[in-house]
Amino acid sequence: MDIQDDLPFIIPAITVNGSVIGGNAVAAGDISVAGDIGALTIGGDLRAGVANTGGIGVQGHVGLLTIGGDIVGSVEVSPNAQVDVFRGVDLFRIGGSIRGNVNQSARIDIGSNLGARAVGTLLVSGNMDYATITTDEDGDALLGRIKVSGDWIASRLAIGTTEGPDQIYGTDDDVLDEIGDGGVGKLTIKGQLLGTVADGDSFRIMARHIGKIKVGEVLYPLTAGSDNLALGPTPDVHAFDVG
Repeated sequence: MDIQDDLPFIIPAITVNGSVIGGNAVAAGDISVAGDIGALTIGGDLRAGVANTGGIGVQGHVGLLTIGGDIVGSVEVSPNAQVDVFRGVDLFRIGGSIRGNVNQSARIDIGSNLGARAVGTLLVSGNMDYATITTDEDGDALLGRIKVSGDWIASRLAIGTTEGPDQIYGTDDDVLDEIGDGGVGKLTIKGQLLGTVADGDSFRIMARHIGKIKVGEVLYPLTAGSDNLALGPTPDVHAFDVG
């Protein structure tokens, strides 16, 4: 059976010319869709209020997802995904930055149902600042290319992992899925890659397979086998894969 057969409908396009802003009640300011979307465009920002508001939730697939401004996470400690797409995105363009805070990352959660590509290309014109990109526990999840034109600051990439006791994706206590051929093809960061100076912090770029990581003009020497490679000038950022 085709993976689209059980979806109730397909929407050609959704366009919001301004910003989508969350409120003080669960699901306030959300865009929630039960099927596929050809193109979803927000001209301005996607901003959370309290946890689980001001977000995008799509149970199907999105062809083109465009946020013209920033993605701004909730100031609450409660875990939440700012963008949650169950069956992948072909092209995801963010005109500004992805901005969380020290209490809670701004999280993008992209699924890859039945081994489909989670994200073909993700383009961030600004910074990744306390942000997390995850595919949850899908060892076959694939991200083709991620390009961040600004800085990568205190942010994480966790592809096909199980979060550990701290319940935060992309930290030292996470475990990669034991099987699967997923991973990320290429991560390019044009600016700096930094963690923090706080004790005990951990910011991993982790997947079963990582093709290339380039930061500024530096191409990091990932091997064909397992890697646990320090990245950037702070000691709390590592690339971790199993080859």
